[in-house]
Amino acid sequence: MLLKTEALSKHFGGLKAVDAVDFHINQGEILAIIGPNGSGKSTLFNLISGTLPPTSGKVLFQDENITGLKSYQVAARGIKRTFQTTTLFDQLRVVDNLAIGRRVNTQTGFWDALFRTARWKRERDETVGKVLELSGFVGLANKFFDFVSTLSQEAQKRLAMGIALASEPKLLLMDEPTAGINLEETAGIIELIRAIKEAGMTICLIEHKMRMVMDLADRIVVLNYGSKIAEGTPAEISENPVVIEAYLGGKTVA
Repeated sequence: MLLKTEALSKHFGGLKAVDAVDFHINQGEILAIIGPNGSGKSTLFNLISGTLPPTSGKVLFQDENITGLKSYQVAARGIKRTFQTTTLFDQLRVVDNLAIGRRVNTQTGFWDALFRTARWKRERDETVGKVLELSGFVGLANKFFDFVSTLSQEAQKRLAMGIALASEPKLLLMDEPTAGINLEETAGIIELIRAIKEAGMTICLIEHKMRMVMDLADRIVVLNYGSKIAEGTPAEISENPVVIEAYLGGKTVA
């Protein structure tokens, strides 16, 4: 077990956006979180990643209580996130964005850069090697020096994953990684997610494309009105009458 929540809750006045949610993520798996719009999925991600403080409950990562830590503190512990709307430095190039993603793994400071110390040279070479490797891994080797503003939406999503992977995280949170792209592009992103898992990464994703979720996820957690209503394998979830009623809308949709 890599991460787990215990009665995790977030209330906004009288609205219970996340209500006493218990779930866990096993190392090396792909866990999908699904639910209708407004069911609390993104809020749950915000609580785990430190973007929002919880009203109550706990988040445990590798047995450490990280509840209420700031987002940079959570990131430093090895939890990285991509967003439904890509958040990139669009006036910089692909190579620059990937290098920025690597910055958290370096110790080089102002004086190192000024005097080009041995540490600066070592970390520069390590960063160059990692950036070259990642650009090929995410399928952007031919766009290495392209500006982000010129990239397609699908390429930007690949780059966002590359930036998250640059720091070698232990857990990758993906918020709707295929939102806004067509079926052919979705297939390519699915293959990239599979490749990320095969490389040893643990993934937790939010996704609305149910056929993709059923094909990709090892386990699924279902939220509705802020509460967890089901958890299980894709086969179990597709046959769960509570899920079918609350979210899938019918057996054939799954």
